[in-house]
Amino acid sequence: MSTTLRLDITGAMQSSVGRRDGISEAQLAGLQSRTRRIHESLKRRRQAGELVVYDLPYMRESIIEVMSFAGEQIGRFENYVHIGNSASTLGPRALHCALNHPFHNHFTDKDRGGYPRLFFVDGFDPDTLNGLLAIIDPRQTLFNIVSKSGDSAEAIASFLFFLGALKKRAGETWRRQVIFTTHPEDGDLRTIARSERIKAFAIHPLVGNGFLLLTPVGLLPAALSGIDVHGLLHGAIEMDGACRSNDVMKNPAYLFGAGHFLLDTLKVKRQVVMLPSVDCLQDFSLWFQRFWRLAVQVELSAKLPAPRASATENISEIISEKVNDKVFTLLSADRYRHETILPVEFQAQKSFQSSVGKTSEEILQNRQQTVTETLISTRRPHLNLTFPAIRPETVGEFIYMMQVAAVYAGELHQPADLRL
Repeated sequence: MSTTLRLDITGAMQSSVGRRDGISEAQLAGLQSRTRRIHESLKRRRQAGELVVYDLPYMRESIIEVMSFAGEQIGRFENYVHIGNSASTLGPRALHCALNHPFHNHFTDKDRGGYPRLFFVDGFDPDTLNGLLAIIDPRQTLFNIVSKSGDSAEAIASFLFFLGALKKRAGETWRRQVIFTTHPEDGDLRTIARSERIKAFAIHPLVGNGFLLLTPVGLLPAALSGIDVHGLLHGAIEMDGACRSNDVMKNPAYLFGAGHFLLDTLKVKRQVVMLPSVDCLQDFSLWFQRFWRLAVQVELSAKLPAPRASATENISEIISEKVNDKVFTLLSADRYRHETILPVEFQAQKSFQSSVGKTSEEILQNRQQTVTETLISTRRPHLNLTFPAIRPETVGEFIYMMQVAAVYAGELHQPADLRL
């Protein structure tokens, strides 16, 4: 069984969905010379220190700082509150959902192994903020205010809300329960960190808002909750090795990016949708839709309809839509954390017959097959991305692959305007 992610673009080809909606091998081959030029340009920029996102898994000093701090916090706090905007919360929340127990926050402190409950605040909503305050004790909470610029209005407003409650409960010791993740030199949060002696993690200024997951923005809450950050980074490094080829057919990130680019520009498929087979990957669907739009389609976004807010699409809704303008990526796994055999009960009932006696893996595979067949029959182009198992290493591979794919696709779309 494979130990790395597998990408299959068969469902996006004309042989699957037809000439009108699919792409051809010749069209992919037509990108080869351009891909080689882009690859060499990206290689030079990386060597010059301009493509910082490529080297995030290797930033030893920053990683050690995150891991050391997280290790010191085990058992100190019952709660961790991550305050930012959608760019800085969707990814960390997706990591939490993918790799932690689905009911992590419902366990007792002992059953969580001393790791805190995690809460994510991505905007200023007084009802949400007061609701959160009603179920946490500020004295037992670590607050992380995340803003790349250090001046994000909504993050600052939410910080002030919790700061008022924290000062009432903790008094002058409030500084021990607040950290910032922000620009290394500039911005109001960095100024306050210096004057108030608040711990502050740095976001490299050359890392754009869409690429924050492998910075302290994503790594710190992952480490604080017990996720294997070293495994995550190891997976990213493995994918970096797989993405060293300048051949669009052999580089998985380039193949993913090329497929989306051709479907966008030749077939007007400008909406990107991820369909995860299991709940733990659903938040990565939302993260990807926003990330791809921000990283690749910056100049096009004003012309595009907003992506749907739901993490998954209902198949019956897909086939009923008259406009065929989406590219789907199906996320699945060879193995899941738990294997269950359903009991043989009520097998005389027709609707039960497809489930009784089946393993959970068979149920999920059958559902995925149904989705694939529906997409093909309705000529919806799609790619399949399969995890051998959902674990830190493969999730790290996935994140790094998406980031390289976005850089490459951005070059194809708008080489002069992509900013990281």
